[in-house]
Amino acid sequence: MKTKEYIEKVLDMNLNNVRTVLDVYEHYAYLLDEKAKVEKFVSSSVARTREDINNNITKYKNVI
Repeated sequence: MKTKEYIEKVLDMNLNNVRTVLDVYEHYAYLLDEKAKVEKFVSSSVARTREDINNNITKYKNVI
C-alpha cells in the first residue's frame, strides 16, 4: 500500500469515528442539562406523588 493510500485510509477511518461520536453526542446531549432539572425536582418543597417520582425515573430509564 502506498503512503498516500494509507494516509487516506486512516483519515477515512478517523472521520467515520468522528461521525459516530457526533451521532452519540447528539442523541444524549440533552442529558447535560438534566442534572439541574433533577436537583430542582428533588429539592423542591412541592409535594410529589409516587406517580410523579416514578414518571421521572422511567424517563431516565428509557434513555438507557
